[in-house]
Amino acid sequence: LGAAWNVADVTKGSTVVIFGLGTVGLSVAQGAKLRGASRIIGVDNNPQKCENAKSFGITEVVDPNSYKEPIVQVDCSSHYKISNLTFSNILI
Repeated sequence: LGAAWNVADVTKGSTVVIFGLGTVGLSVAQGAKLRGASRIIGVDNNPQKCENAKSFGITEVVDPNSYKEPIVQVDCSSHYKISNLTFSNILI
């Protein structure tokens, strides 16, 4: 939760992209949801993690194995490339 609150400073209406939907990624998703993010996009190559992530606030999931191009070039559902959504606040 702290990463979404303290590091990225997610604000209401923000779009958040989370790479990796393990314990840390899901915690970031919860924090982003509590902060009012409107889109929370999860990126993981494990289909089970992608499905489970929706209960933690993830609104969209991207499986990099489903695409030939690098993940940063993938268009999300509203036709924004992931790279255009991620460079304002990158959490590692």
